[in-house]
Amino acid sequence: MYEKMKVTLMILGTLFSLSVMAQKEVNTSWSDYINPIFAGLDKTKVPHGVLLDYAMEFTNVPSYNGTLTDSTNIDIDVFGNIYKTLYMGKVTTDTVYFPKLHTVAYYWASERLSNNTETKKTLIIAGLLYKYSNISSDALLQNQITVSSNKYFDKYIGGVWQNPYETKTAIAFSLPVTTYNKRDIIFKLPQNLLLSNMSGEIQQIEFDPNDGNGYRTLAVDQDVNVSYTANGIYDVVFKITLSGNQALYSRTKIKIEQTYTSVKWEDRNK
Repeated sequence: MYEKMKVTLMILGTLFSLSVMAQKEVNTSWSDYINPIFAGLDKTKVPHGVLLDYAMEFTNVPSYNGTLTDSTNIDIDVFGNIYKTLYMGKVTTDTVYFPKLHTVAYYWASERLSNNTETKKTLIIAGLLYKYSNISSDALLQNQITVSSNKYFDKYIGGVWQNPYETKTAIAFSLPVTTYNKRDIIFKLPQNLLLSNMSGEIQQIEFDPNDGNGYRTLAVDQDVNVSYTANGIYDVVFKITLSGNQALYSRTKIKIEQTYTSVKWEDRNK
């Protein structure tokens, strides 16, 4: 009982900071500042209901576009910052595709707890895949939007609305920890931790944990067993193939530090 309680507190402690940070940073002062600037736009015309220009940006979301670079590795903090930014860019009241951050934290903690009651070797993955919009950098030059007194307004020419938006995609996958003390691991992506407004476009999800066996399918709610032969730092690469065969990638790292405890001679044959 004590062990179960300790594990629960540890899990909640890891994720609590992510949720509390959101409560501190998502506040009315930002809304009071940003809403007048975008009041002249018909927000129902914003593709996918997410406008990056409208958000308080906690990280450079466009960098996480499905192309791997040295500077776009994901961990739980980066994952949270990407999600917070996209969440704050919402111009609708949607909660289906965007659960509140404390709800995501609760899902993650609950899944970790329920999947580690016996063997305690399951790493729960969280993933996000979103389409979002931003105002094109040349929208003003192309006469697609009006800016007056530091405020944006829709542009109509001959009664026809001019579209100033471009659509982009953000992808991120994260493990709940960066260091793990086991080499034999179960990886699992629960359905409620695959956050997306484009799930209908997902053809396949795969990942390569760099155990020497390459990519394998990562089906939601299914266990995938992975064995590492040695301690070390491993890149874990996730790949989403969309309808139309477009492939998007995300990468995180895991440090394996399995240690061995000494066994008394008289206990070896027990």
